[in-house]
Amino acid sequence: MNAGGIRLLPEPSFTNKTGIVLIKYILWIYFLQNFKKKVDNWR
Repeated sequence: MNAGGIRLLPEPSFTNKTGIVLIKYILWIYFLQNFKKKVDNWR
């Protein structure tokens, strides 16, 4: 019934919120990794 889980949640507002949360999560992980590298360089 659903095409690979893409059309499981057809509400656009929900998918938009999920996409924004995913982008924020990825950016946060990227920022934390860069911060760890800088801290390692300062030692």
